[in-house]
Amino acid sequence: MSEEKSKRDALRSALLGKPKRISKIIEIAEGVEIEIRQPTVGSRSRIMNAAGVSASSQDLNDLAAIQIAAVVNCSFVPGTSERIFDAADRGVLEELPTNQWFDEVAGVALDLMNSEPEKAGKA
Repeated sequence: MSEEKSKRDALRSALLGKPKRISKIIEIAEGVEIEIRQPTVGSRSRIMNAAGVSASSQDLNDLAAIQIAAVVNCSFVPGTSERIFDAADRGVLEELPTNQWFDEVAGVALDLMNSEPEKAGKA
């Protein structure tokens, strides 16, 4: 194996091998905890697209859509890979009252989406 290939393999391993995904467990009601995970590159794209943000337009066209997409893509059963919500829940999520658990979960998800790794998860 050449030295260049070895360096390349080491770089790829460091960059692509099991990256640490930031998460935060929050209690949204007494005894009800959910895990909010930093979105992946793919889920971040889905979240941004839901709100009308694209490469050609950075305008946020729909606040509810970005919040719902963030909640759907970032909310997990703690300690598992199982998402709590899916796209079929959009209508139900749209009808939730404001200033309750939904706003908290959406805020945490959007914060994690925009976090710098060393700052995420800190109070």
